[in-house]
Amino acid sequence: MTGLTPSGDLVAEFTNAVRREWKRRQGDAEAAYSAIQQRLAKSRERKDALINLRLDGDIDQITYKEKDDRLTREIEAAERN
Repeated sequence: MTGLTPSGDLVAEFTNAVRREWKRRQGDAEAAYSAIQQRLAKSRERKDALINLRLDGDIDQITYKEKDDRLTREIEAAERN
């Protein structure tokens, strides 16, 4: 059965390959999380600006409602991810 046992070099190479792939995927996940957080922050800033426009009377209620609904959906989608 010794013929089926991998060599120490092969095990080390496999371990290194797994570690490299793990680090790559970890980096991808962190980048995706960062992008979601940036999109979420931007949507929240836009919603705040929209509220200010409505409070200042610069946009009508119908326009406000349409934009607010869209931004709310964007924020909810980002928070689910």
